[in-house]
Amino acid sequence: MTITIFGVLVSLIGGYILLRASTLAMMLFVMLATLMGGSAAFQLATGSSVLPSIEAVLLLAIRCVMPSHRPQGSIRAALGANLPLVFFALYGMIGAIILPFIFSGALNVAPLRPVPTPDPFATVPLAFTPQNLTSAGYLLTTMLGAIGAYLAVQSAGAPRKVARVVAIIGLTHATLGFLGILAAGTAFAEIFDFFRNALYNQVKQDVGGFARMNGIMAEPSSFAGYGVIYFAFNMELWLRGIDRRMTGAAAMLLLAALLVSTSSTAYVGIAGYALILALRQLLAPSTISLSKLIIVAAGLLTALATLLSLALAQPESFRFIEKVYQSMVVNKAESESALVRLMWARQGIEAFWVSGGLGVGVGSFRSSSLGTAILGSMGIVGIATYALHMFRVLKPLRRSTFVWTGDARTDVGAAAGWAVIAMSIPAFVAAPSPDPGLNWGLLSGIALGLRALPVAVGAQTLTRAREFSRRPFVHEAETGQ
Repeated sequence: MTITIFGVLVSLIGGYILLRASTLAMMLFVMLATLMGGSAAFQLATGSSVLPSIEAVLLLAIRCVMPSHRPQGSIRAALGANLPLVFFALYGMIGAIILPFIFSGALNVAPLRPVPTPDPFATVPLAFTPQNLTSAGYLLTTMLGAIGAYLAVQSAGAPRKVARVVAIIGLTHATLGFLGILAAGTAFAEIFDFFRNALYNQVKQDVGGFARMNGIMAEPSSFAGYGVIYFAFNMELWLRGIDRRMTGAAAMLLLAALLVSTSSTAYVGIAGYALILALRQLLAPSTISLSKLIIVAAGLLTALATLLSLALAQPESFRFIEKVYQSMVVNKAESESALVRLMWARQGIEAFWVSGGLGVGVGSFRSSSLGTAILGSMGIVGIATYALHMFRVLKPLRRSTFVWTGDARTDVGAAAGWAVIAMSIPAFVAAPSPDPGLNWGLLSGIALGLRALPVAVGAQTLTRAREFSRRPFVHEAETGQ
């Protein structure tokens, strides 16, 4: 194992926070470290890389159990709130070691770590591999991220600090994406390559000579998937009036980056989230205020006007955009890549039936959907615990899930819950493994932790609570679990 410059930096900064700062500061540091999705803190002899965020979340876990630096929240309460996720992760980790031996050779699968072969449809007999252990390790960090985030946000001032960091991450990610396109083909591109030092498949793609957006991420799809998370989070915060200038600017810049990214992951994520917003507004008209509806409509009209102006002023440029869109979206379903992904998704269903609903073990095969990856790897237990955790994170029976309450803890927690839902949309059509990821764990922990706190009842909150009580929706207390 070899440590990189990024591993040294995480060790130094994280070590200082570990000893001198709060658990919340450590959790926010982990969130910032997730920006470096194409970087490696450690290079392993097996050919794998350890992300800076993975090293940081391990420091967060240590911080949570240090006797002299105990967080305000109870570890027992954090485990209870995240109990479905704990069962999900434990079953996945144990199954990753046991299940591949039980069902060894029962079916042929595409391995999670691709093997060099000219045949994209190539498969190998199911067997235990180092990827089973690697995937189990990632499940562990996802669980640790959720528990650590739950504990971290119990401290005073957590909602506002989380919102500010979410906006900073959104602005930084989008800016890196645009700068990466401008730097393509120049000497400045080496700066981005310096950050993209992980041993993953670092994909540099272009369409018709146009560099696709990936910033310092490994590939355009990972850039887009990460962007969808923080676009939805910032959008939800802006809709709830939390740090409006920063979160609104971050949401707008991220939306622009995702639209020009030419990534189908981005388009699926945006479309899915837009559908969620439309349904929420239809079922609960108070979801989005009239003023914000006007702003959103104005933004959409501005984008449409810009496209029409481009079509009139620069017909060649518009035809180029149309060509890129046709290549990346319309015709993609008929491509060889789409057929391979369909085969990957189907083998998750096959693994479920072959294993009798137990799953064949996390890391045993490559999928193209989070749903079929969980189904084939972890069976009924995995799907049930995942669904239950998502239900607890979103809390769909609470009115505060859909409307602004005036309480920062409730509003930021609800925004985090919707961000978890939004990030799951592209994952269900693209994720290769059943691990929802560290970002999913962090945001679900934030959502559960903030909404577990009692609501501060001030004059404004009390007034709005009385107003909500006159509207038919759900009549239940917003305190506790």
